Amino acid sequence: MIRELLLLASSLFSPQPAEDLDAAAILRRAAEVQKAGEVGGEVSDFHVKLYLQVRDAERGKMEFDVERKYKAPDRIWTHVEEKVLSGAVYEEGYDGKAAWRYDRNSGKLVRYEGPDFKTDRRKILQELDDMRQLLRFFFLERQIGELADLARLPDELNEKGDGQCHVVEGKGDLGEGEGGEVRVRAWVEPETFVLQGVRIEYLEQPGKSLCFRFSHHRLTPQGLFLPGSVRVYRDGEEDWSERIALATEEGEDGEDRNSIRFNVGLADDLFAPPEK
Repeated sequence: MIRELLLLASSLFSPQPAEDLDAAAILRRAAEVQKAGEVGGEVSDFHVKLYLQVRDAERGKMEFDVERKYKAPDRIWTHVEEKVLSGAVYEEGYDGKAAWRYDRNSGKLVRYEGPDFKTDRRKILQELDDMRQLLRFFFLERQIGELADLARLPDELNEKGDGQCHVVEGKGDLGEGEGGEVRVRAWVEPETFVLQGVRIEYLEQPGKSLCFRFSHHRLTPQGLFLPGSVRVYRDGEEDWSERIALATEEGEDGEDRNSIRFNVGLADDLFAPPEK
């Protein structure tokens, strides 16, 4: 039903044939489908529950139940349950100044301070940066105004290999200390104008890239139309390094919703370590 409504909306949005649309027009139509409204202009925070799979070179594929809270620009809190391998249940967080981990099974609090926890701090800061970049380049209404040198590239075969995607590319600037100049490429489904993927290439760091591929789009409880599944590819790798599946909840109409909420007013103290 949702696909049929999207096709209808797409046909009514503009009489201009898709093959004649320029890069900005493709992004505008895809932004309209996202229904992001004011959220698309600025995300102050979000709260989500999800299922996470991670490929690890030493431990193989790991699976986690995750609850995450994020507050811009530099706070993150994650509750993790690793049921399959270790049974670990813990929280990790960064409150804008310090990183920490609290083990629910043992009650032990570890502050990631000093050289022994360099890898742990780097991991949390990488997750924080991933959240910032995903939010920065996902909502397309913002990208129309921020990306320079927008260009439409030749259509490409989609990931499933059963159709084409419109391809749009432009340049952005994350600023000093955040990654500098980047090249951003977006893939858009040509009939529904649903965003299928975004790749960020860091031009000042050769070989570094971050690619998000999207699927299972549904409405959220706030009425946004967003993917329920995200696959993350790093530095040109062929296989995903992380796969995220959002939890769903039933809407008033009985249809499943992708359970994520934006700009809910998360307090700063939610990201501090528990008091001992």
